[in-house]
Amino acid sequence: EFEYEESSKIPPTDKQTLLRDPTRFEKTSGVVQGRTVYREWRTDRYWYVDNLHVGTAAHLEVFDKTGKHLGEADLQGNLNTVKKDLAKTIQL
Repeated sequence: EFEYEESSKIPPTDKQTLLRDPTRFEKTSGVVQGRTVYREWRTDRYWYVDNLHVGTAAHLEVFDKTGKHLGEADLQGNLNTVKKDLAKTIQL
């Protein structure tokens, strides 16, 4: 149930990512692309599954506490700041 197949044709569920860990993340009332936005307790960063990518391209979008994009993370939470997009923001 928690393993995401890299050959999948649909985006991963939240439970197939590190967002399933309630000791690290809390659900917020925010929704982007129909996906729940989660707040990371320790860093105050906001994460959600990018619904537009599937299979090996599946990833999470990560934002700081002001809604500015920090980059993309793989499903295990490894943040790639090279993928930072200054045009991307979220309303918190």
